[in-house]
Amino acid sequence: MTAIGTSGVEPAAVNTPIFSIILPVYNTRDLVEAAIRSALDQSETDIEVIVIDDGSTDDSAAICERLMQEDTRLRLFRKSNEGQGIGRNLGLAYATGRYLLFLDSDDIMLPGLLARVRAEFEDTAADVVCFGLAFRDIHDRPVATRAVRHRMIQEGPAIFEDAMLDRNFLTAPWSKAYRRDLIEAHGIRFPALRAFEDAMFGRHVAFHAKRAVYIKDILYHALTRAGSTSRALSTRNFETAAELIAEERRLFERLIGPGYDGALFGAHVVRFFAHLLILAAFRIPEREQRQACLMIAESCGFSQYASRADVRRFLSWRTRLQVAVARRPTVGRFAARQAQRLGITPY
Repeated sequence: MTAIGTSGVEPAAVNTPIFSIILPVYNTRDLVEAAIRSALDQSETDIEVIVIDDGSTDDSAAICERLMQEDTRLRLFRKSNEGQGIGRNLGLAYATGRYLLFLDSDDIMLPGLLARVRAEFEDTAADVVCFGLAFRDIHDRPVATRAVRHRMIQEGPAIFEDAMLDRNFLTAPWSKAYRRDLIEAHGIRFPALRAFEDAMFGRHVAFHAKRAVYIKDILYHALTRAGSTSRALSTRNFETAAELIAEERRLFERLIGPGYDGALFGAHVVRFFAHLLILAAFRIPEREQRQACLMIAESCGFSQYASRADVRRFLSWRTRLQVAVARRPTVGRFAARQAQRLGITPY
């Protein structure tokens, strides 16, 4: 790993900034400048933008170096390709700000994001501030939005339950801002996985957070691209999903003890794999691969958990329907093809 500052070496931090923005980069030369400028152009100027180039083979790093010459708030670190999670961990190691945010190199922060979350932190003493997201395609057409209907505050165990059930506390690390002292006090980091690494990070944060604020404003635009990590799907993705569940088991056993494998964890496993199996019905045409995906889910306790009454009480009717369909790959594929003919494709 090499660090590059304005004079060719890592710049020393003189004053602690209000915000540290961590931005992993890998081969996004046509998009990364817009992402960086969306952070540097915020009305809150007391910031540092920590760019982690994850072994890009295009001009991404060169673009970042040029921007760094223009603005000393930008810091660039280059490393071999190991995935976003490890890159974000490196950014966390170098961050010095009071508050942390993550920005993907193909996304943008909307004007006023930092000012809004800073006001919430200072008014509420929150550990986490969550904001609304808009997903857009490569042609800047809207795909979906995720936001609460009204501003709200959660406290205590309710935050963790919300995160485990994928409700308002979203898994995407760039959907919220964090107090850095919370992250550092508990040694919260991303697991060394190539996919789904953000899910465990978010739930680890939620476990320790005492107060979370949710604001309804859309403050972040996320790009959806065919072939991106979050859109591609294969049996390898399911193998990584199983690795995630194993990592979470170990984490929650350490944090909670023997009760880690309770109903809430079971509901999380069921919801997680039901969603993935429905996506597989849309994105994986080969029957054998879809069956293999189901077997991986079963190895993590998918059906076993789904049959438990204490788990089912956490599951909505929609999730229960997804489970019924997901356990029958042929039925799921047929339903997916009919939905696609109607122009329905899950994100």
